Amino acid sequence: MYKIKKKYEDFLGQDHEESFRFNITESEMLDLVDSDPAFNPDYLLFITKEHNGIKIVNVLRKLIVVAYGEMSDDGQHFWKDDERQKAFVQSAAFDSIISDFIDGQHADLVKEFILNVFPKKYKESLAKHAAEQEKELAEITPIKE
Repeated sequence: MYKIKKKYEDFLGQDHEESFRFNITESEMLDLVDSDPAFNPDYLLFITKEHNGIKIVNVLRKLIVVAYGEMSDDGQHFWKDDERQKAFVQSAAFDSIISDFIDGQHADLVKEFILNVFPKKYKESLAKHAAEQEKELAEITPIKE
């Protein structure tokens, strides 16, 4: 479960602050990866380090929508349905959250989101893979033209 507390301006210019929750269950993760290998958590971490902006935005946008939901007051349920997700995507908050992910000033936010939105039992493995990828990419010398 990942929670984003976000300040944003709505379409009428009014300021708001809200918390948004995101979660991918193990069965959802398996369905996502089966439907599109781009949703493999290891691959997601890789493309964030690859700095392929368009690819990151397209995959992250889909992931954010699929992961978005609303938790019951008692914490027993996390509701996801097309109507809630559609309303979220059409909100000013969604645009603001996406902007934070892609503006380059919040690079760690993408990694943090990926490490925390998937089931906890994968977090340690994902963090290890992320550290290995960072080390490998740091060792690559860019080619100058």
